[in-house]
Amino acid sequence: MREGNKKNGFCTLPRVVVLMMLVMGTLAGCSAGGVKTEETEDIPDNEYTEQNKAYGEILWDVYYLGQIDGKEFAFPNAGGNTNGEFAIFDIDGDGYEELLLSFDGGAMASTVEYIWGYNNGSTHIELNEFPSMRYYDNGVIEADWSHNQGLAGDFWPYSVYTYNSDTDEYQELGAVDAWDKISRGVEVNSAGEPFPVSIDADGDGIVYYILPVDWDGHYDMPPIDGKDFENWRNDYLNNAEEITDIPFQALSAENISKLGAPEPNIQFPEPQG
Repeated sequence: MREGNKKNGFCTLPRVVVLMMLVMGTLAGCSAGGVKTEETEDIPDNEYTEQNKAYGEILWDVYYLGQIDGKEFAFPNAGGNTNGEFAIFDIDGDGYEELLLSFDGGAMASTVEYIWGYNNGSTHIELNEFPSMRYYDNGVIEADWSHNQGLAGDFWPYSVYTYNSDTDEYQELGAVDAWDKISRGVEVNSAGEPFPVSIDADGDGIVYYILPVDWDGHYDMPPIDGKDFENWRNDYLNNAEEITDIPFQALSAENISKLGAPEPNIQFPEPQG
């Protein structure tokens, strides 16, 4: 967990001056060794610079080598892999900027979205998911599944993650899938069980399955109706607002260069023929 930027200590001012400042209500303004307050100081520019350089190095690997976290998601490309976008933004609300990367490697398995954090001179992955995510200002992420081949119909299944400030990572809370009888036209599931009409109290033809973190792939838990699903969702959202102003920009050599990491000199093999 990152340490905060608050400075501890006491002002070493003469007692008379301190009394005068107390009367004026300005003791919180003591300088360098200042009184501890609830406000945090700005992060020094050089720390942001080193952070952005580290993020830039990650992006250069993606751009030229098609590699993310040491894994190949695309072929090396002397012209650059430009089928992605990134943002430098405090997405988890911890007061520090993260690197968000959404990358399309051309296949479902290589279409990914990553979040990196920066701490003590190094980067670490906070989350890796399919790039269809909704971010909320309380540290919650709803991540759509890459496929919807079940009975959910118009409802798209998704996983829920919450930010853990102790580990500076996201942890899974659970997931939700559904059985949409109307849009799928399925009255009986693969286990031979009929649509649970008695559960569908609102009569909209859809029931939901709340899937635990250790879900084994079987839908053997009792489904719930729409009202209970909304209650479950409201519990983790807790009136949070979706973040919609994330400053994504194209994955390009020009944009990566602005982060301060030098462009690598990579020797690519000469084309054959």
